[in-house]
Amino acid sequence: MKSPGNLQLPVLTPGLSRLWIGLVTPVPAALARALLGSLISEVVADSEKYIGALIPPPPEGLLNVESDLGWAGEMVLRNNREIFTELPQSEIWREIEGIGGISGWFGADILWWLRGALDRMVGGVGLRRWRPDPRFLRVGESMDFWPVEALEPEKRVRLYAQMILRGKAWPDLLVSTPSFPFL
Repeated sequence: MKSPGNLQLPVLTPGLSRLWIGLVTPVPAALARALLGSLISEVVADSEKYIGALIPPPPEGLLNVESDLGWAGEMVLRNNREIFTELPQSEIWREIEGIGGISGWFGADILWWLRGALDRMVGGVGLRRWRPDPRFLRVGESMDFWPVEALEPEKRVRLYAQMILRGKAWPDLLVSTPSFPFL
């Protein structure tokens, strides 16, 4: 016998819930599906059963290993482009930090906006045009749908494509001073 306080609605399926979450939150549909699927399992955290108590870390410490997608059977595509200029490194970096957000992109900004709208319609994060300070990047904040994954000020920024794609993408923008004089 069901208690009178429970109300079951036959229309709220996990699939419908996943689409709703994708529509009203910045959570990607794939993540929402996994989170909703996990709701059927009760999980209780127990600090006494911490994995580190069972398996001690190696003497040299834990390693942060980047995945080798080629070895794992995934197709890896690389696109490297280099541009040489006489502009100072700090000026180039200032332009990189200003990409996205309210400033938009250097070209085809309307196409990036459309890409964000399509991404949102299929359950992705969509285009997020707000940053705490549009003049400076920080690890973890987003350049539209590209969260900053790694940052070395005035040298390098690695982004992660959070939009729905067939695969994964990590644009890596590097700024360096050439070791030879311009001819």
